[in-house]
Amino acid sequence: MTPRLLLTVGTCLIAASGFAANLQPIQEQVRSTSDLVDQVADRTRFVVAQSKLESSGVAERSRQSRLENGEVLFLLGHHEKAVVVLFDLVDDPDFKGATRWHDAVYFLAESLFQDGNPIASRLYFETLVTEKVERYLTPAILRLIEIAGQQGDFEGLEKSFTAYQEANAGKVPEQVDYIYGKARLLAGQYEQAIKRLQGPAAGKAYRSRSIYATAVAQAAAGRLKEAAASLDSLLKLDVVDDIDAEVRELTHLARGRVYYELGDIDASIDAYQEIGVRSKYFDQMLFEITWAYVKRGEEKETQADQEAEYRKAIRAVEILLVSDPRSPIAPDAKVLLGNLHLRMKNYQIAVKTFESVVDAFEPTRKELDRILRDRGDPVRYFHEIVSQGLESLSSESLLPPLAKQLASDDPSLEVSVRVYRQIDSGKEDLREAEDIADRVLARLQGDNRVSLFPTLADGLGRAVEIIDLASKCQQQLVEAEATLLSSYGIDLTDLRKAQAARRAMQARVDALPKTVAAMVERRDGITGRLSDIEQRI
Repeated sequence: MTPRLLLTVGTCLIAASGFAANLQPIQEQVRSTSDLVDQVADRTRFVVAQSKLESSGVAERSRQSRLENGEVLFLLGHHEKAVVVLFDLVDDPDFKGATRWHDAVYFLAESLFQDGNPIASRLYFETLVTEKVERYLTPAILRLIEIAGQQGDFEGLEKSFTAYQEANAGKVPEQVDYIYGKARLLAGQYEQAIKRLQGPAAGKAYRSRSIYATAVAQAAAGRLKEAAASLDSLLKLDVVDDIDAEVRELTHLARGRVYYELGDIDASIDAYQEIGVRSKYFDQMLFEITWAYVKRGEEKETQADQEAEYRKAIRAVEILLVSDPRSPIAPDAKVLLGNLHLRMKNYQIAVKTFESVVDAFEPTRKELDRILRDRGDPVRYFHEIVSQGLESLSSESLLPPLAKQLASDDPSLEVSVRVYRQIDSGKEDLREAEDIADRVLARLQGDNRVSLFPTLADGLGRAVEIIDLASKCQQQLVEAEATLLSSYGIDLTDLRKAQAARRAMQARVDALPKTVAAMVERRDGITGRLSDIEQRI
């Protein structure tokens, strides 16, 4: 029976009693208790409403905070960390309808791409294209075109390009044409690449890059004369920025190769000689021009003319070895130098040259053989190297110095190290997450778990206030009922004993804080005393 129903019954009994005038105190108790019940109900409704209001915005604020953190990490270039922050946020069904959900999708997609995971990023770029998010449509499609070209995904490449055309009413700017044409080139579709690159090749912003890419496609398709003509036309363009300067260097190198294949060795050598000493392609040029000298020497009719060309070839190789002895092509250059001396009948020099190569590599080969024998499993040995990374290897027990140097120049090993580290980083993140989860669960199972949630703790404090008020209400109600029953001569001895026992316990309850403010004050006091004790200790 609820307190309000008891109050109603009590009032009816009083009204029906012939002793209403003598029971005036009971009526006052009933009215006082009724007012107290109303206070309990009103305060309960207020606390419940306030709790719902406070908790309703917590999840939204958390999602907004994660988006802001992910955006900052993305802008700072910390793409791996941005992926960790944004991954679950993007897949959160409650966040998908939010205003900035598409921002989160783009940040995640681009972060995955920059972090070397184009396959995973493609799904999120496709989401932006499918939903036709205007502000991200162009960059998303450009990335999809680039990814499709890298992966040789012809269907995906065409699909992405068609989507861009549809979104832009068939208008395709130079940038998109260039990226699409380059993707076709990477996919081995040379004729389609040449056709698509015609537009930007006639423009301005992407002209030099497009003509160079066209020449590469023509050469790959076997159209060497057309490739030579395209490369020659690049020499007529002005160099206005760093990109044009890079294209010019690549053009000289490509012209040397194309004219070599065409058999025009003089033009090939002239092209190679356009590359300066400060160029990053200088070593590569010296190695390739050596073969051009050898080729031209083979075409000479007299031995003197042949030897003259071979001496030029020897000179080029010697310059290469002096300019950068640690060059990745230096070992091959030494072998080539030995063969050139053989052609010149300089047998002793040739032997010494070959012996220098053997002396340089034989100890390393033997050491690698020994390490593999000791370790037994080549795959496990490779994993050990990759797990540490080449720059972290300090012990020769894992990799000899020369092998380390050569491996450092191997792009495939660099990719392996990066992938291995990503996997290792993921495992470490998982271990940290599990450790955090264990600590959180331990706190949640503790006696003070409510303190982890400020909103819940505040609600609990207010609930204590209401419980205390309801206790007083119940106490008054019992007293009113006792007075009423006593007026009818009912024995209340047992009730009075129970009330006496309650009053004895009530003194201890009254010593406890009854309000949130009192609880905070008591907690702060205890915390302060504990701090004093810690300082004394």
